[in-house]
Amino acid sequence: MKNIFTFLFLIASLGLGAQSLEIREAPSYIQFDPQTPFVETGLTVYNRSDSAIAVVAERVDNQVSGSQYDYFCWEVCYGATVNRSIGAIQIRPDKSTDAFTLTFFPEGEGSPVQVRMRFYNRSNPSDYVEHTFHFGTSATPIEAASATPQLLSQPYPNPARSIARLDYSLPMGTHSAQLILFNLIGKRIAHFPLAELQGRAQFSVVDYPAGIYMVSLLVEGQSLATRRLIVIK
Repeated sequence: MKNIFTFLFLIASLGLGAQSLEIREAPSYIQFDPQTPFVETGLTVYNRSDSAIAVVAERVDNQVSGSQYDYFCWEVCYGATVNRSIGAIQIRPDKSTDAFTLTFFPEGEGSPVQVRMRFYNRSNPSDYVEHTFHFGTSATPIEAASATPQLLSQPYPNPARSIARLDYSLPMGTHSAQLILFNLIGKRIAHFPLAELQGRAQFSVVDYPAGIYMVSLLVEGQSLATRRLIVIK
């Protein structure tokens, strides 16, 4: 009984919120001229789950100054004071939509602006993904200069029943890289060599007991990223 409670505690502490959505093709920093009438940007929302998802868009943070303002479109366009889309866009499994756009109006002011968007499953709001747009007048902002590309995506689908997939992007000049699968007590379960600098790794989880696992990306023997994977039966 103690082991059962320990397992349930581990699940609760790590969280069971499986992320079904992924942001793609999204700029983090957008340079603007204060005298430009408006600046438009956008992103792609990808459904990496095995089921169709009705996705709602919500602006959860909007740091503008003075007369600056912005609005977003999610199938339809909403006014500057509307923070959540009224409708949802249905995204099929392994499909994406580029229906989102964000339009920013500097109104002659050069103050930096930050807009954070959240895209969530209407049936399960805790299943969401976020992206922050930074607008500034500098060509080389600190955020852009220090940004690093995502080495390893979250596993999908997650939880996984048969096949788990992860997208990866290795540093230039990498000679040796692999994914290592561990259980919660740190025992190595499997390893999967990566032959390309960028791609998608997938492996079967059919033979693994239900539970929580960790997937680590090892590059030249050094662990650079670790993701959590839940296996169900």
